[in-house]
Amino acid sequence: MVDLTVPGGHRTSDLVHAAASALGAAGGRRVAIAVGASRRTPPDDPAADPAAGPGTGPRIADRSALLRLRDVERMDRDQVREAIRSAPVEASPHGEEGVRSRLAAGLLGAGIRLLAPRLGSSLLVSHLGRVDGTGVDRLLFHPVTAGGSGLSLGAVVLGDTTTVTLRGRARTWNDDGLEQLLEAIVDRL
Repeated sequence: MVDLTVPGGHRTSDLVHAAASALGAAGGRRVAIAVGASRRTPPDDPAADPAAGPGTGPRIADRSALLRLRDVERMDRDQVREAIRSAPVEASPHGEEGVRSRLAAGLLGAGIRLLAPRLGSSLLVSHLGRVDGTGVDRLLFHPVTAGGSGLSLGAVVLGDTTTVTLRGRARTWNDDGLEQLLEAIVDRL
């Protein structure tokens, strides 16, 4: 795991574009990027209103979603932004709450881990967004991916800087390789 803090508040589309460009230049191959997203509670859902009373406020739940973008190395920033906006949400491998049994979820997870090097994306990008907090000097976000290359790029904006992290499988990546790739991505921001 490596990280760099850079000036400015960079958005998810900026990170996706920079990462696709860096990966495309490094390997000259097609780049598929998974983008971590969240499914928001609809505004008319009582669970979205903390003033609705005890037991009806926001609930902790897995609201994660995944978008998959293909051939991203060929896109400019505006095309990446539009691709993120219009990409269909992929089903979570964990399933909806209570839909899949623990056994089925466990088998699916094992299958994904076994096939991970052959499936999935070149990179997962996940951005926490802007975080404000009194006394918070630094935040790191290291998303985890089970598929594809095992590379994941995380970001969080704190104040007027963005901290970008890169995580890779130890059997495939060493610190020097990760640092060089992260520097190439940051240089393209």
